[in-house]
Amino acid sequence: TGTITVTPTLAGCVGNTESFTITVNPTPQIDAGPDDDICDGDQYTLTANNPDGANISWDNGVTDGTPFTPGSTTTYTVDADLNGCTNSDDVTITVNPNPNYNLAGSDPTTCGGNDGSITVTATGGSPAYQYSIDGGLTWSTSNVFTGLTAGVYDIDVQDANSCPDNISIMVTE
Repeated sequence: TGTITVTPTLAGCVGNTESFTITVNPTPQIDAGPDDDICDGDQYTLTANNPDGANISWDNGVTDGTPFTPGSTTTYTVDADLNGCTNSDDVTITVNPNPNYNLAGSDPTTCGGNDGSITVTATGGSPAYQYSIDGGLTWSTSNVFTGLTAGVYDIDVQDANSCPDNISIMVTE
């Protein structure tokens, strides 16, 4: 805020002095956050960093701080308005496909055979997969499971983007 005083003069004649107060409003600071990657079907919440308390709005039907499920990779824009001064910022949310995988032979029931081994082959996503069996906390790059006895097993797979899929298989003797 500042004051400007103007005294007009024309051909030696001095006019009335006028003072004006000028208010310069700051441009609001707004940050949409960093770009991010998610898996297809995951919910995501966009929350803008809005330190000036500006009025904000997102495009694409997003409500600040409310979870939603992006359908595809999209760049979202948040607009900020503070006393008529505006600013905006963008964030891109990349939606990675979930992997598809199938049991070797495409049969969810398999015989343990001589060594009780099965092979699970992942396809359709990133080429680097990790596997675990029956909720194991240890992920492995091996897709061959050996020493299985008769029973039902849950096999989980993750691609390089940590997008998951799972399948249940039955091993019979």
